[in-house]
Amino acid sequence: MANDTLSLTLPTKSDYAGVIRLMLSGICARMDYSMDDIENIKLAVSEAYSNVIKHAFKQKPASDVTVTFCMLADGLKICIHDQGDGFDVNGKKTEYDFDNLDDPSVGMGVGLTFIESLMDEMNIDSTIGTGTVVTMFKKKSSFN
Repeated sequence: MANDTLSLTLPTKSDYAGVIRLMLSGICARMDYSMDDIENIKLAVSEAYSNVIKHAFKQKPASDVTVTFCMLADGLKICIHDQGDGFDVNGKKTEYDFDNLDDPSVGMGVGLTFIESLMDEMNIDSTIGTGTVVTMFKKKSSFN
């Protein structure tokens, strides 16, 4: 299974978040991730997909999202690619206090911080007017 890649193209609708989670469950189980890691990966990917739905298509009409799962010898790499508005990834990054997320001043960006806390690596490549790719990686534990 090492270095196998699967892709899934979905409409930008929250109805399809469950499809991604089901696919992830199967992939992660085959890769022998712990139940905690599987839940964390599902949460991170669901958050990234939700961000596309909420934020990617304010200026442009919504289009499909492609989710790619790369099963590597040392872990799972997931890329979520939209062709939305894009954003300035070098904009001011806010540090969040996860105990006070109900505060209205939290604003946009908390989802990305949340994803970063759940995964071992996260990278964002975005071009205004072209779209965004969020790449996440979760290492396989040597204790599984």
